[in-house]
Amino acid sequence: MRRFSKKRGFTMHLLSRFRSALLASVSLPLLAVPVCVFAGTAAAAADASTAVDAGEATKKDEKAKLQEAAADGDAVEEMVVTARRRSETLFNVPASVSAISGDALRDAGISDMKDVIALIPNAVIPTNPDNSNTYVNIRGIRQADLYAEPNFGLYRNGIFYGGSRSNLGSQVDVERIEVLRGPQGGLYGRNALGGAINVIYATPTDEFGGYARASYGRYDRTELEGAINAPVNSKFSTRMAGWWFNQEKGEYYNETLHQEIDKGYDKGLRFSAKAQATEDLSILWVAEYQKTEGPALRAYAPNGVLNDVALGTNRSDPESYRTIHQDTPSRATSETYYVSQNIAYETDIGLFNLLASYKDYDHHSIQDADYTDFAPTTLGALQRVMKGSESTNDFYVEGLWTSKEDMPLTWIAGVSYFDETFDYSRVYDTTLNIAPFPGAPAGYSVVSGSAGLPLPGTSIKTKSISTFAELTYHFTDDLSVFGGLRWTQDKKTLNFAQGIIPGSDPAVNGYLAALFGSAAPSYKLHDAPKFHFLAPSTGINYKATENVNLYALYSTGFRAGSFNASTSDPAFVPYGQESAKNYEVGVKTQWLDGKLGLNLAAFIMDQKDLVVQFDDPNDNTYGYYYLGNAGDARTYGVEFEGFARIAPWLTGAASVGYLHDRFTKGLQYPGTSYEFDLTGTKIPYTRDWTMNVRLDAKYPVSDKLTLVGSAAVREEIGGILDPSLQTPYENLTKIDLTGGVVINGSTRLTAFVNNLLDDRIVEFEYYAGPVSTSYGRTFGVQVSHDF
Repeated sequence: MRRFSKKRGFTMHLLSRFRSALLASVSLPLLAVPVCVFAGTAAAAADASTAVDAGEATKKDEKAKLQEAAADGDAVEEMVVTARRRSETLFNVPASVSAISGDALRDAGISDMKDVIALIPNAVIPTNPDNSNTYVNIRGIRQADLYAEPNFGLYRNGIFYGGSRSNLGSQVDVERIEVLRGPQGGLYGRNALGGAINVIYATPTDEFGGYARASYGRYDRTELEGAINAPVNSKFSTRMAGWWFNQEKGEYYNETLHQEIDKGYDKGLRFSAKAQATEDLSILWVAEYQKTEGPALRAYAPNGVLNDVALGTNRSDPESYRTIHQDTPSRATSETYYVSQNIAYETDIGLFNLLASYKDYDHHSIQDADYTDFAPTTLGALQRVMKGSESTNDFYVEGLWTSKEDMPLTWIAGVSYFDETFDYSRVYDTTLNIAPFPGAPAGYSVVSGSAGLPLPGTSIKTKSISTFAELTYHFTDDLSVFGGLRWTQDKKTLNFAQGIIPGSDPAVNGYLAALFGSAAPSYKLHDAPKFHFLAPSTGINYKATENVNLYALYSTGFRAGSFNASTSDPAFVPYGQESAKNYEVGVKTQWLDGKLGLNLAAFIMDQKDLVVQFDDPNDNTYGYYYLGNAGDARTYGVEFEGFARIAPWLTGAASVGYLHDRFTKGLQYPGTSYEFDLTGTKIPYTRDWTMNVRLDAKYPVSDKLTLVGSAAVREEIGGILDPSLQTPYENLTKIDLTGGVVINGSTRLTAFVNNLLDDRIVEFEYYAGPVSTSYGRTFGVQVSHDF
């Protein structure tokens, strides 16, 4: 499968106005508190990610100070985060971190991780056309393919949640989301090459309360969610959250099957319990069930479909996203069971945590692999139906030792173990009218058969162990240095098989094997490579004044090598590991008693052995490709995040990210007639510029009525989607608006419109011509109530 996009312009007048507004806002002195993008007046964070009760006293002290400051002159209340796996204010973190509060997300009606990442500078999530995984590009480091190792470390409440599948569904009952940019191999370990994302869900507290939210919008989309916190006694509390998101219609429509392709749902339940066994010992349990259904192929063919190059059968009439002609339903379902436990024990020598989790994930899909509605009797037409099946079973355990804070030398150290079994297969059911072709077996006109690319029974088993430590020495209250080291070993065991699935007729089996044998030969492969990496990190942190925080750091990260899903040659199946080194300096400032502030970071990052797509040299028909290590690259960039309380009832935020990314050496399609020198070309799926501007208003009309509203603009500019073709990445302008009222401080009624300009861009293009686009305009109403 081959994916890339084509360039499309948008209104230059609007772009000019947006850039002017952005430059004006950046130049205003009313920008910035090193809070996150639109954290607003978010409350200080709840449970620390790596310590359920550990650090509770520290967090409460931090929160009290922040609330006192906020009460004095309408300063913005800053969040407490656990980006360095211990509690500290966002201002004090010597690294590039963005944090978004759950209250702000819920008020804005944001539950999709794509919309969350859109708030982060130098980060992008392309729309997932096959509903199978979440692709996040952070600082130009991306996941090259569905079967590649992820490029970021994913955590839930501080516990590793990554692995082969990081298919993030709806984000419900969130306390906050933290995004760390740049390699995080020291504290976060495997896959944290581009950064780390830690989703901190709300956990039980000792107060009764909760919320409920409902919305209805375009395409008959209904969203219902809620949570209730119920303490049993002073030592034991529980929390239950649930959601049901359902959409009956959508942008994409299959005329042949009369099917709304975007139709789908996401539903689930989460239960958590927290026990304070003793003054020093606490335990947090979480159990979650989630089920989703949506499109397995969200694509249309604006220039028609090339049914197959070798057979020369084409569909000439172009499609729109409302006139799609495919004769196979496009559906994908997933089901996830998840449990975790965090035991925290406070001692005289520090805090000890034992973290453990288990995840069972299943994904099944069916899609039209020839993208047409040709009947099997059509001369030369190739009918293909792809049936995909995946399952992962992940087990993770980690032990942490965090020192006390009241010492010149502090530390955090740990050891972890990750075990995963990933079973996957893709079976292609094929029907072909062979009457006009030479060499067809006598007496046959239409033949059918199946091939596994790969076959059922294919699996990758991963066993990963690591140990790490990070030490910080405080020369004074204002000056400290830190350094860390993590050793990781990944062992992967592959049992692989692909090829024709024999039917009952030997003549048909032989013909299909000859027809498809060059691109999809039958073979088996067993491989068990080991990948090792030593990830050092170091830095210095200096608070020049109470309101100016300076830092410089060096960090590293890696992701292990892995295996391709199918290739024409067993030699193409494995590929190697990728690594990155990051050099960064930053400054965080606060002004006017916390009413405004500014974050600025600059970095240079060197990547080694980048994983990219290679066209399969033995296939000239179906657009098959494989992944391989292409070469090295250097990326440098700048990131700005600002926040200001413009008035007691009005806050503003802005962020800008710029990247200059280039391969420093490397070849794509080496040894073939298509060999292409990557040196000097850009890294695919990486934006040159990402920009956000946002205003949030809460204007009190009376003691019982408050007017609320928000306006947000997201701009993405530049980039390419294919190095050899230099296919441009289309620019995107997205404007979101909300407005409404809050009654009695607890009931919120709003109307919203997302993507006001209905700006859609092509994000994927398949080999035979179909393309997939980003989502267009939606609108609706929302009501929520806190109790």
